[in-house]
Formats: sequence, C-alpha cells, structure tokens
Amino acid sequence: MMECLLEWNIDNKLSTITLDSCSTSDAIVDKLVGRLFHMQCCAHIINLIVQDGFSVIGSAIENVRNSVLFWTSSHKRVQDFRLFARQASVDYQNELLLDYKIR
Repeated sequence: MMECLLEWNIDNKLSTITLDSCSTSDAIVDKLVGRLFHMQCCAHIINLIVQDGFSVIGSAIENVRNSVLFWTSSHKRVQDFRLFARQASVDYQNELLLDYKIR
C-alpha cells in the first residue's frame, strides 16, 4: 500500500485512511506514523466489548431462551403460563417470543 501511495504521489496529500482492526492494518499504520492519526474502529471495539459481556452472561441468556422454548412449545403450556402470570399478579402485554440467536 505504501508503494502505491508513493508511486501515485498522494502520500503527502493523505489525511485519513480507513482500515479494519487487523494486524496487517496496524503494520501499515506503523509505516505512516507521523502522517496519520491512528484510531481503532469504534464499532469494532464496541462489538468486542459486547461480545465479551455476552460471554459473561451467556449461561443466563441460554436459561431464559430455554424457558421461553419450554413455555411456548405447546398451547397448553402457553395457557398455564398465562394462568401462573395472573396468579403472581404479573401484568404483561405481549406473548413470549423467542429471539433469534444471530440478531
């Protein structure tokens, strides 16, 4: 990449460059130190933080998903759930819905 910047004579005109957060990107940034301000991708960093948080509470999330699967697996269980919710004075507006793991 550095060769192309020099060959095209745009190395002194470049103010920013957008790269992903991988080791090869870090290597090119090291070559351009002094010309560019290096900032990691904020979206990538936030995603890493969220994924780390999910790893901590993953078992709790799985327990909730399994509970929803149990209560929504038959019409009788849905009716029982509604009855138990009424008995426990739990006011709810929506039905139990299983999330999508990929979302």
